[in-house]
Amino acid sequence: MGLQLADVQGVIQLYCRALTGAPIDVIGMPALAHQPVGGVADMAASTDGTHIFLPPCVDRYPTPEDNFAWLKVVATHQVAHHGFEGPRGLL
Repeated sequence: MGLQLADVQGVIQLYCRALTGAPIDVIGMPALAHQPVGGVADMAASTDGTHIFLPPCVDRYPTPEDNFAWLKVVATHQVAHHGFEGPRGLL
């Protein structure tokens, strides 16, 4: 069954907002569930600068804790794109 984004979306969103210092939203995108995005193979996530799009369900690992850890890594990767390439870019 895997970890449902809806079950942890609020926590992931607060985490992303804390990292960016911006009102970024986390949204589940079913179309991204099995597609590589942003040049990173097998990481089904993307950002448009104000939203982070994540898969609605993660079932890569046998435990919810491991799937949550993977989701945080993917979200952090997208936050880095926001921070370095977004409207308030750090470069």
